[in-house]
This record gives sequence, C-alpha cells and structure tokens, in this order.
Amino acid sequence: MKKLLSFMLISAFTISLTGFNSYASPDDDLNLPVKRLYPDRVAAEQQKKADKKKKKKVKPCKSGEQCEYYVMYHELLEEQAEKQKEVQQALDMAELDSLLNIDYTIVDYAELYKPKPLKWKDEPVTETTDELRPYFKSLRSEFGRDCLVPRDVTMGHTDNQIYFYFDDNGSTPSELRLRAQYYADDPLSMDHVKFEVNGFDYIFKPTSIQSGKNGKSMYWETFDNALKTSDKDMIYALSHATTASVTFVSSAGINHHIPISESQIKDFYRTLQLYRNMGGKL
Repeated sequence: MKKLLSFMLISAFTISLTGFNSYASPDDDLNLPVKRLYPDRVAAEQQKKADKKKKKKVKPCKSGEQCEYYVMYHELLEEQAEKQKEVQQALDMAELDSLLNIDYTIVDYAELYKPKPLKWKDEPVTETTDELRPYFKSLRSEFGRDCLVPRDVTMGHTDNQIYFYFDDNGSTPSELRLRAQYYADDPLSMDHVKFEVNGFDYIFKPTSIQSGKNGKSMYWETFDNALKTSDKDMIYALSHATTASVTFVSSAGINHHIPISESQIKDFYRTLQLYRNMGGKL
C-alpha cells in the first residue's frame, strides 16, 4: 500500500512538471514582469528575429558541388550589383560636379560687343596690281621724286589734303608715306594730328612741319613723313575705317578739325594694298 501511494505521488509530481513545461513559451523571458521594465530589450530581441526571417537561405542541392556553384553564382550576382551601384554613384557625383562647375556668371553682352579700336591684321591682298593701278597717277614731289598718289589729289599748297603715297621708282617701293596739309586764313602752329576712327583716337606726331603763306591772307602747313612699324595700327584703322576725321592740333591752342570723306578712306585702302602688292613692307 505504501509502495502504491509513493508511486502515485511521484507520477502526479511528474505529470505536473510535464504539464508546466508543455505550456511554457519560448519567449518566457519576455512574458515576465521584466518585459514591462525593459522594453528596449524586448524590441531588440524582436528585431533579431525579424532579421533572421529576412535572410535568404540557400536551397538544398542534390550534391555538394551543385550547392557550391549555387552559392558562388549568387555571390557573384551580389558583387556585380554592388559594383553597378558604385558606378552609378560615381556617375551621379560626376554629373553633380559638372553642374557645380558651370560658370553661371551673367555675360555682359554690351561690354562684349561694344566697339573696339582697329588694330593691324596681316590680311591677304585680294586686289591685283592691274585692278588697283587705274586709281593712281604719277607726280613729281617737291623732293624731286616721282610718286604714285591717288588720282584726285595734288601735291601743292592750296588745299586741305591727307593721303598715303609712295615712290614710283619702277621697282619695290621703299616706304609708305603720309602727307597732310592744313590750308586756311589763320596760321595754325601745328604740333601733332589726332585721327578719330570709328570713335577711337590715333595720335601721330610729325617729325618735320613746313609752313608758308599764299597771298595776303591764306596760310598753309604741311608734313610729309615716312610711316614705320609703330604706325601700323593707325595705317590699318585709316584704311578700314567706317567713319573718320582728323584734327590738326595747334601748339597755340587753336585746333582745326576736318572730316575724312569716304573716297579718302578708299584711297587709304587702295594705296596700302597697291604698296603691298608691289612688294612694299612696313
């Protein structure tokens, strides 16, 4: 009887333990009062479980070799995807850099396209000597030389004139010259001349100026100078001008301003081109 009672007590205790364990949860620690005291621990544990579920598992293969290839294939895909991501990021950064490096300065077009002074250009001569020669005549200068001058000018002292010319010696001309003359009823005492071409000034200082009187009340002042390399911008400007004028600047403070006509500008151009055609150099 005692043995039967002991067996029954042991069996009941065992059943109670088994029943207790069968109702135990794998998350026992989360059901304890600590769950309310440490919510961060509970959240962290739940996140771990969620992460495990997200991980991709390699499907079982029939042989180890097939499994190895399957794993390598998927690793290669992941590596290529990562490289493609890096390349795209590099392209995006390059595009961003190009946008940041653009000069967004507002261009001052008024400054960019405003008129500028004419400067010498070594342009080819398009006219032939035969085409240019009819616009010139040969005259004897006061220096006793035969000269090629524009056909509508003289070499006297009875008018206002300004033109290029050069010696007509039958060979290569030695120098291009500028001759200008003031003629009026008041003496000038010329110091230098100022050419205004397309709104810009070009100053020329003659090396020698001759003066005289014609009759009782008319005065003339003339200079005749060889042009140099330093005068090339002025030569180009006068021969390519749209509008031009000359001011004879007086040392006495009384200047004389004369507009340069379109035909005179054409004479400047033709003389320069004929001079170059015949071998002349500045």
